[in-house]
Amino acid sequence: MSHPEPIDRRHRAALLTVAMGSTFATLALTALGWGSASGLMAHPARAAFVVLMLVATVVGLASPVNLSSGEREDIASRWIFLPAAAGIALLAWLMPFLDRHDLWTLDGDTVRWLGVAILLAGSVLGHSQYKQGFCPITRSMTIRAERESQRANGWG
Repeated sequence: MSHPEPIDRRHRAALLTVAMGSTFATLALTALGWGSASGLMAHPARAAFVVLMLVATVVGLASPVNLSSGEREDIASRWIFLPAAAGIALLAWLMPFLDRHDLWTLDGDTVRWLGVAILLAGSVLGHSQYKQGFCPITRSMTIRAERESQRANGWG
């Protein structure tokens, strides 16, 4: 399977800036929720989470990802980004805050290491799909476009 068309330098720079900026902002909120960056990094599972998150971001940015479906986007649908970003920011702060105060926690270390394993598995599986030229976002849009074309031609 062929790789998606690479995006131009300007879009790649914007993607790099947004991805790294949001990753560092998320990690900063996580450290703030824990109380300090050194406190966050004091436990091996939390340190592994931080390192894995940074590595996954860099590896993802180095892959030949093209987020364009080839169709013009409806700008009116961008409203969803603001509540999604607010929810992510809240969770990035709230989860370590609750963990630090031992509120709503489940078996501490086991669950922390399970979270690291899930993040690792998701990162590896996600990157392997991109490496094979498969992007779940654009693939679902491509399938939809193919079905619409088949219906228009009387094949579906």
